[in-house]
Amino acid sequence: MSTDTATIVSDPAAEAERIVGDFLAALERRDVAAAGALLATGVDITFPGGAKRASIEEIVAGSTGRYRHVGKSFERFDVLADGASTIVWCFGTLNGTFRDGTRFSGIRFVDRFEIRDGLIVRQDVWNDVAHVTAAGNGSGAGQPSNC
Repeated sequence: MSTDTATIVSDPAAEAERIVGDFLAALERRDVAAAGALLATGVDITFPGGAKRASIEEIVAGSTGRYRHVGKSFERFDVLADGASTIVWCFGTLNGTFRDGTRFSGIRFVDRFEIRDGLIVRQDVWNDVAHVTAAGNGSGAGQPSNC
């Protein structure tokens, strides 16, 4: 029996969680190239209010009108690997600064990602930003959130 041969065990759940973490970190620092490299051609991204995005550039453009800066604090990731695809649910809170200079934190969000062949093929985003802006806190008061 040879002892100099290593066995590599692939963990699709851990890999999918890493991909999502890398994507969100790149997006927060506005590293368009790094974030875009993790998206599949034809990616389907849906933000609150049904706003569709198909590229990193569209995501950045959508958030630029609302935020000076936005970041995410993560509470947990739930991962389900079913063979062809891996689903990653990401739970946490948003923090940052609205365009008008109003700072915010503690706004709940949930993101659902579908990973296939090492790339993000779908992202669905839910958050409570609309509740904050509808209350007159931050720019875009009364407008549905699209980021």
